[in-house]
Amino acid sequence: MNKRKILIAVILATAFKASAQNIAPNTSLMLHQWEAQKKEAAQKNGMNAPADRTVSAFISVDDSKVVDELRKHGVTVRSVLGDVVTASLPLSCINTIAAIDGVKNIQAGSEVHLLMDAARADANVDACHTATESLGDYTGKGVVVGIVDNGFEYAHADFLKNDYTKTRVVRVWEQGATSGNAPEKYGYGAEYTTLKDMKRARLDTYDTFHGTHVAGIAAGSDRSTNYYGVATEADIVLVSFITSQSTSVIDGIKYVFDYAESVGKPCVVNISLGTHLGPHDGTSDTDRALAELVGPGRIIVGAAGNEGTKAVHASKTFSEGDTTMKTMIGFDNDKAATKTARIDIWGDKDATLKVKPVVVNTNDGSIMAELSEVATDGEKNAELSFPEGCGVEGTVQMALQVSPSNDRPNVLAICSATSIADNRRIGLVITGSEGSTVHMWNSDVTGYFLSEGKEGWTDGDDIYTIAEIGGISPDVITVGSYNTKDSYKDLMGNVHDVDADKMGNVGERSLFSSCGPTTDGRQKPDVVAPGCAVVSATSKYWQGFYPMAAVAKSQYANDCYDVNIGTSMSSPFVTGTVALWLQANPKLTPSDVRNILNASSRHDQYTGNADSCDRNKWGAGKIDAYAGLQIAAGKTGISDMQADVQQMSITTDCAARTAKVMYAAKGNATLSIYTTTGQKLAAKTLTASGQTVSLSQLTPGVYVFKLEQGGATHTVKAML
Repeated sequence: MNKRKILIAVILATAFKASAQNIAPNTSLMLHQWEAQKKEAAQKNGMNAPADRTVSAFISVDDSKVVDELRKHGVTVRSVLGDVVTASLPLSCINTIAAIDGVKNIQAGSEVHLLMDAARADANVDACHTATESLGDYTGKGVVVGIVDNGFEYAHADFLKNDYTKTRVVRVWEQGATSGNAPEKYGYGAEYTTLKDMKRARLDTYDTFHGTHVAGIAAGSDRSTNYYGVATEADIVLVSFITSQSTSVIDGIKYVFDYAESVGKPCVVNISLGTHLGPHDGTSDTDRALAELVGPGRIIVGAAGNEGTKAVHASKTFSEGDTTMKTMIGFDNDKAATKTARIDIWGDKDATLKVKPVVVNTNDGSIMAELSEVATDGEKNAELSFPEGCGVEGTVQMALQVSPSNDRPNVLAICSATSIADNRRIGLVITGSEGSTVHMWNSDVTGYFLSEGKEGWTDGDDIYTIAEIGGISPDVITVGSYNTKDSYKDLMGNVHDVDADKMGNVGERSLFSSCGPTTDGRQKPDVVAPGCAVVSATSKYWQGFYPMAAVAKSQYANDCYDVNIGTSMSSPFVTGTVALWLQANPKLTPSDVRNILNASSRHDQYTGNADSCDRNKWGAGKIDAYAGLQIAAGKTGISDMQADVQQMSITTDCAARTAKVMYAAKGNATLSIYTTTGQKLAAKTLTASGQTVSLSQLTPGVYVFKLEQGGATHTVKAML
């Protein structure tokens, strides 16, 4: 490459000094932008000076005693969850707060995106609703279902009791409300506790019907149509969160759990929302807060994300002599007046990291202009302008921090362009330590990474695309989507086909469903459930609502049901299912729920069997609500009710911690016990059919039991 042809960009006069390293990159850039606006206003004798404003933030602290010191400095503390505090504070005070002894990190709340008949039957929910002699009927009675979302019609028929005069919604917290009585512990928004209040408030936003649809899937009960939900008798708590503040999601979940605790009921909360801003390894402020919230009878279910076909992720592992990665940025809307990408870049623990924006000639892959870099051993913050004549008009802002929660270097790069020539791309050149891996995401999912087919440049991919908040946490049950509908009919009789090229065929995993693993090597999602296409309640206040285009109408009032597609829909399906399981066993923990999923999920021609199933796409398989209910109720383990031609069976009893073994042929048999990864734990010789084997030596979990006699073999998977 001819070095003389490269244009070197100059740092703008507004370039900012390195901020304290306990201020997260997104917060550092926010603070710099505000300070730059103040400086510009001062040069114009105070014209259009930006006002100080209150921001929500996660504040990581060494000790809970630091919380009192935060309050002394004007911080409004909302929730204290271990070493993570959700709070509100003046933007002007961030540097002061960061300097307090015991404050490890400040991260401003980021924007969070919303992710959403035949489905119930396919996943065996209807079998849970039907009374049986052995189990009884399970409808979520005595359980609280919380929905943290947006787009609620608070008094929809699907949330009312059978006579439509009383509501099953026991609490509403509209966090963005500017009038009304706020919940006492939180001090913002408005709380509604009666049907009269909910009818008066009507809705939280005209922009979407997402929350109404999600709540209807999890817990709708309007039997005047066939589109009621899973936990039809559960109590419902609705939280309309503030989309620009991820901290409000944590407050909302805690609010739901606080209510459930106050009435002595188990609870499951759905969060069909996410972002790609974060390390994707379970160490984010959000994930650490979630870990403090869950426990026995306190379950959180979240959506995997809808980036299963989108190259929003790129990565590279550096080797000896090859410690550089280059990739280009594509924009979904190349015609937009301003094209913006927020690229979140993470290196490995204790690794070095350098990030340099460039302008690329797409004809040959050559670099036409280089901008200044940020680096772990150099400048930590920069605001740069693309040089004249390079083919790109715009700016790049970057901030680097070594995260105190995981010791991984993190760069947030915000690229903004008002003009990009046809044969130009904005690119990033990343340099790291030999043997380390770098991961990056387009955190707004408004763009993607690509190589333009040029040697030495890295394409984006659709792995590692499980979303932060709803998907990554080891303490959240993460749900992907599979397809149960390929068409539906509206009230005017029009038939609408689901595009199989974009969504997949019935029975298949939905093509949009995001894929694992996490960057710390865990498999996600945990399970898949119906998410394409699902009919559920819709809000008649949504600005795009047209009654005759809906799929069904309630016999009560003018409330309607419509279709939606996404992991936002599969997540509440599992939320409702977990509510049924909590009715059977109110003390279930997230680990218990994951074990039940591993032991009970269904496999078919699409998933492959339990051994061959790709768990980073399918999780444990397709959810089976009834098989899981049997385990949760303790009536049986995974009972082998379909004896093969040799009439061999293994039936486990969770409560007694035993296995009863049956086989038809005379003589000895061998029962072997394995972990789900194939490690053999024990083997016992049986001298006769009908023996009961003690399993008390096994810790709680999922195991594989293999019965062998002669040439015959029989295997079952069971949870203990």
